[in-house]
Amino acid sequence: MNNDQITQKVIRIIREILDTEEEICPQNSLVDDYGINSLESLKIITEIENIFQIKMTGEMLFKLDTVQD
Repeated sequence: MNNDQITQKVIRIIREILDTEEEICPQNSLVDDYGINSLESLKIITEIENIFQIKMTGEMLFKLDTVQD
């Protein structure tokens, strides 16, 4: 799976969690541009972990600011 495919899957997850058809840009801030709160952030992270079969560490979570992060 290439970076574009991964990005598109993450964008679909964000759209689903936010229940929106709004355009989601990879460079945009999750909090500043999309108003994602802590509960939505947790849901997004959980879904990413499930879909990509990964486990994100606490350190990784603090570095997430944009969609592409």
